[in-house]
This record gives sequence, C-alpha cells and structure tokens, in this order.
Amino acid sequence: MQVKDARQKTEMMQLQLNSQNFDPIRKGDRKAFEQVFRAYYAALVRFALEILKDQDAAEDRVQEVFVKLWERREKIEIQTSLKAYLYMAVKNHCLNKLKTEARTQWMDDEQESEIHSGLAATDARVQTKLMASHIDQAIEMLPPRCALIFKMSRFEEKSYKEIAEALDLSVKTVEHQMGKALFLLRKYLAPYLQIWLTAFLADFFS
Repeated sequence: MQVKDARQKTEMMQLQLNSQNFDPIRKGDRKAFEQVFRAYYAALVRFALEILKDQDAAEDRVQEVFVKLWERREKIEIQTSLKAYLYMAVKNHCLNKLKTEARTQWMDDEQESEIHSGLAATDARVQTKLMASHIDQAIEMLPPRCALIFKMSRFEEKSYKEIAEALDLSVKTVEHQMGKALFLLRKYLAPYLQIWLTAFLADFFS
C-alpha cells in the first residue's frame, strides 16, 4: 500500500512538473532541479534498465543525463514536455552505450549484423513505449466525458450504440464526443508525432 501511495505521489509530482516550463532550472534554481531529479530518477532508471539489462549501467546513464541537463541548462531548448525530453535523452544515452560497446569488440560481418539488428529492435521497443506513454498522457488530458467515451470505444471495443445505452446518451452525442476526442488527441500529440516521424526517416535513410 505504501509503495502504491508513493508511486501515485511521484506521478502527481510529474504531472505538476510537466505543466511548468524549464525556466526555473535554466535560471539556476537548484531546488527546481532537485525536484525534477526526485520525481523522475527512479522511473528513468527502470526505463534504462529495460534497454541495458544492467542496474549500475542504467543508473550511470540516468545520472549522466541529469548532469548534462544541469551543466547545459542555459543552452537546452525543450520543445516537448520535460518528461518526453528526459526519456528521449536517457534512451539516446543507453543506445549510444550499446553501440560503443559493440564497436570496441572484434566481430565478423555476421556478428555485427546481429548486433545492429538487436539495437534496431531495442530502439523500436523504446520508441513504441515512449509513444504509448504520450498517448496515455494525452487521453488523461481530455475532458472527462470525452476520455470515458474514447476509452469505451477504443479499449473496450464497444459500439457507439452500446456506449450511448450505457451512458444514457444519444448516438449522435457519442459520435460528437468521439470526434472531439480524436481532434484533441491529434492536437496534443502533433509535436510528438513530428519527432517520431523525423526519427523514423533518419533511421530509414541512414
């Protein structure tokens, strides 16, 4: 129960931080920086661990990200949310570590191909998880009725008629709310979709 309460408290802190801009840290506010560190450190280590499969290495990569965040705070421009920036930075640090380790080992062409395929698969899983996180966050930002109807339609696979009957609404109202939900989700996710498309094209043409 205590673990669940602590996690809920951390998630609430993250939501509050995501609603703030980066200016306090950019201006050298150590308290704001420490608050971000406490809110995200544990989750970022778990995220890095999924990629590296090594606890010490995962902690090192996350610490490196926070050190660079502080050292380069005046130059960093965060176009998305702080959460998205941190997860993307940790992902890049982890994948760079794997690539560096692969280059330092002697290998024949077949081994090199296998390693690159493994890295590509890992990167795809990371990208998918990040995008899923953004989608979940965007759904929670919807108005309550929109969010409920969207979840019933997409996650519970209910028809508009079934949703209308369950919520005592007209089918037209359900259709309107779904249209509104999809419009808002596209708006919320537009910055992230551009990032993923850019990353995909970079990998495709590399």
